[in-house]
Amino acid sequence: MDLRYPAALAALLLAGASGPAHAETQYALTCVGTNTDYTIYYQYRWGEDGEWHDASVDPGKWKNHTWDYDYPGEDESPQFMIRYDDDLSDGENQVVTRLDSYAAEYNDCEDEGKTYDFYEQDNELFVQEND
Repeated sequence: MDLRYPAALAALLLAGASGPAHAETQYALTCVGTNTDYTIYYQYRWGEDGEWHDASVDPGKWKNHTWDYDYPGEDESPQFMIRYDDDLSDGENQVVTRLDSYAAEYNDCEDEGKTYDFYEQDNELFVQEND
């Protein structure tokens, strides 16, 4: 056996030993859109004890919400929740809805996010899962 190039051989063997590179998830991703003709205002939080944050989404757009994982490849996050007024008349009725998230490598609603849309029916606002 010819051992003139042991360093090159060792490098080739080590490179092949690790196998192909795989993408690692970085985020929990939930995306909120609207099928209405107007901007929807709502609040969101991560987890039962999380702080509520104001958000809005314009017609035809996505609002992405991410939870940064502690380490690449993780796939557990607190429950994502939204709160909104579902009464489109002069009254007010605050509703809290739990939404699922997908583990995502990128912050991309079209390709990786768990997507939901607001829609209206009979002066009431609802959230509907898209996939």
